[in-house]
Amino acid sequence: MYRLNMNTDYAYMSDVKQDHIFLWHQRMGHLNSDTLKKLKENSEGFTLSDKQVNNITCITCKEGKQTRMTFKSQGSHSSKLLELLHSDLCGPMETQSLGGGKYFLTFLDDYSKK
Repeated sequence: MYRLNMNTDYAYMSDVKQDHIFLWHQRMGHLNSDTLKKLKENSEGFTLSDKQVNNITCITCKEGKQTRMTFKSQGSHSSKLLELLHSDLCGPMETQSLGGGKYFLTFLDDYSKK
């Protein structure tokens, strides 16, 4: 029979490199730098400098923050009914109408929006 000493405590620490910081950033759902700093302050074994946290460059986050350019306002609208009409043709549809049609056409009056 062997006797084991079960009262010994071990703590294993590792060095956090820039790629590890990026890995934590991804694993935690693309956390921003402020939240990563809070994680650092409230966790043991998660040692990294503020400089390392601030230097995270994530292409996915950059692409997610991009916005589209807005369209310029045309400024001119119709001043009376039926002066300007918008139309849209849709089809062919898989299911035919009762009359056998596979397309439909819509019209919109610019002035009344109806």
